[in-house]
Amino acid sequence: MMERGSEKSRVSWFRWPVIVILVAIYLGMMSNPMFEIIQAADNKGCIGWHLLLTWGLTLLGMIATLAIFVQADEWVERLVGIFLPHKSVDVHQKVAQYGAMAILVGNALVGLIWTNPFLNEFIDAHKPLYVETDLSILVMGLLGGVAWRLLWKKWAWLGLIVTVLMSYGVVANVLSRHGWC
Repeated sequence: MMERGSEKSRVSWFRWPVIVILVAIYLGMMSNPMFEIIQAADNKGCIGWHLLLTWGLTLLGMIATLAIFVQADEWVERLVGIFLPHKSVDVHQKVAQYGAMAILVGNALVGLIWTNPFLNEFIDAHKPLYVETDLSILVMGLLGGVAWRLLWKKWAWLGLIVTVLMSYGVVANVLSRHGWC
């Protein structure tokens, strides 16, 4: 049987390579050549590359949450307990789960905003807004990872598959005609 201390060190050893890989992927997604590809496509009215970036940032945030912040669900439930001190633990968990559902629905709805080519072109023209928008999308992914962890605990990794399939549904069905040039 493995002791708790050795299990913790194994998990913390695993986190550092994951953090380095995720940061490298993020830097690649935010690189100047990638920005130029996205901007050129947005100038033509094509939103496919911008959607892929949004999709990638969201998944990157979810993977970061699921791999690095393994106790995020417990933190949220404790936070709900602070705001509802006279309620039971079951109520705390239910409130956290309803909040998680709201976050996932919000993430899906906000993703539809990026289907507007005029908005994408406006954001491309304002570099500080571009950076803030991409960081906001990354944070949405982080919150999405917390939401999946709250809803499915140890099976939260399946939430990545659900998110990918939902995003693919939007890209394939709604935007396939005018998303790519």
